[in-house]
Amino acid sequence: MSAPTLRYSLRIADIPGKRLEVRIAVPSAPGEPLRLRMPAWIPGSYLIREFAGHVVGVTAQAGGRAVAVHKEDKATWRVTARAGESLEIAYQVYAPELSVRTNDVSDDHAFVSPGATFMAVEGLEGVPATLRVEAPAGWHAAVALEPVARSADTFYVPDYETLVDSPLEIGPHDVHVFEVQGRRHEVVCHGDGNLDVPRFLGDVRRIVEAEAALFGELPYRRYLFIVHLTHDRSGGLEHAQCCAVAWPKLKFRPEKEYRRFLTLVAHEFFHLWNVKRIRPAALVGADLAQETYTRLLWVFEGITSYYDELIPLRAGLFAPRDFFELLCERIVAEASRPGRAVQSLAESSFDTWIKLYRPTPDSLNSQVSYYERGELVALLLDLLLRHASADERSLDDVMRALYSELGRSGRGLEEDALPTLVHTVTGVDVSEFLREHIETTVPLRFDAALAHVGLRLQPKPRDPAQPESGWLGLRMENGESPNRVAAVLLGGPAHAGGLTAGDEIVALNGHRVGSNFKEQIELFRPGETATWAAFRRDRLAQGTVIFGRDPNPPLEIIAVESPSVLQCRSFARWSAAEWPFDPGV
Repeated sequence: MSAPTLRYSLRIADIPGKRLEVRIAVPSAPGEPLRLRMPAWIPGSYLIREFAGHVVGVTAQAGGRAVAVHKEDKATWRVTARAGESLEIAYQVYAPELSVRTNDVSDDHAFVSPGATFMAVEGLEGVPATLRVEAPAGWHAAVALEPVARSADTFYVPDYETLVDSPLEIGPHDVHVFEVQGRRHEVVCHGDGNLDVPRFLGDVRRIVEAEAALFGELPYRRYLFIVHLTHDRSGGLEHAQCCAVAWPKLKFRPEKEYRRFLTLVAHEFFHLWNVKRIRPAALVGADLAQETYTRLLWVFEGITSYYDELIPLRAGLFAPRDFFELLCERIVAEASRPGRAVQSLAESSFDTWIKLYRPTPDSLNSQVSYYERGELVALLLDLLLRHASADERSLDDVMRALYSELGRSGRGLEEDALPTLVHTVTGVDVSEFLREHIETTVPLRFDAALAHVGLRLQPKPRDPAQPESGWLGLRMENGESPNRVAAVLLGGPAHAGGLTAGDEIVALNGHRVGSNFKEQIELFRPGETATWAAFRRDRLAQGTVIFGRDPNPPLEIIAVESPSVLQCRSFARWSAAEWPFDPGV
């Protein structure tokens, strides 16, 4: 380890006031003004979040005396000291929100998102530092950084990029440990709920094993999983040696919800390679003060989303039918977005700063998600490679090559380099496939791809005892306003009938609508007409709507007619699972 040049310290200054205190010590100041800057965004979450807005009371001392601090712009402070003097900067950070991207201080823990907490010292971003954590009695800090000289509260920081990439969970939590390939893995959980922790520890171990088998190694000595059991929030954020995931505390049951949680964990762990080491060239050394653009986020989020469902299947945590169910839901969701004919995957990636993280009621009509559509394109690409190479090559080989050639060296993937790399690795020319599926809004076709592994899509049979419900083509809000319209699909019955986002529907055919709105509309049949009444900006609006038939009903995946031995073998090589259907099908 290089000798530290900077010393950071972190203290929970005020629990009721939700304040963190940060101190930065510079042992020897340069003979020119020192600038300190807060990030505006953090890697993995592509939105300008203006973290400086939560910084409070920046002060400085040089040589033991107070010196002036001048603010140059919204996120930059300037301090001047004599050359060689010791310099200490102090400030507080308001920590009001528990998410994987933001800070939270409460009476039972603190979660510290370092990009939202620690200023960079301009010109010293590449020098080593230490971080000392002052925790309340009985609390300790879980962080992926290595401790200094067996210290329990001081950690070595190779550079500022590593600091920003090392969140802290501070509290009285237990640390659960397991090993894979001789590497130590730690799991800390904040909150309580219905998570079966012993079962989860076994399952996350199998996820780690399956992903390590794909890439061939685990590129760390120690890895930390931070798990937040929240009231209603879910999400995750990847880091080079850890991840933070959040899940509603009582949504680990039924079993299907637990499976969704496992896909989140598999997703963030897969980012260990595909984002933290395999990166777009544009994001290598990116400036955290301003937006950085790439058209390749579908590679990093979409391919990861594909594997976050495939990995639990390969690990034996999902049955094939579980995997098929999740895949069908994603296919139906994508087909139900009018925006699929408006925005390409490349455009979705490029516009992430102004669109994906800032959804509007019109997002369904004008956008696609590089996560969701990207996952489906990754599926098609994988099965195309398998078919064209007689199962000798696949997307697995592409990911291993990306890691070997780029991830290990720190080089980034250039914007137009993927087609050539895929061809080099697999011998398959996918340039036209990628051009169509990434740069245009071509409809996604699954029949030929799935047929290679003996599968096909079909509408899920409807219970003949249950009459078909009418369809309006709208999305309703969740929570306290289930009868308020969140979005209206362009061209759908609700759109034709004059309903708009924000309408609070209060009556259908003169009958009051409340929290049972979903049940009430299910009573209507395709072709039937209903009058509606809604409050729109506190004024009553009325109209008539004709119920339609859902153009994207639920799907199921079944075996092709008379699957061949080759198809069954291809399925096994793809999924690492046994053929899930009766051999006589």
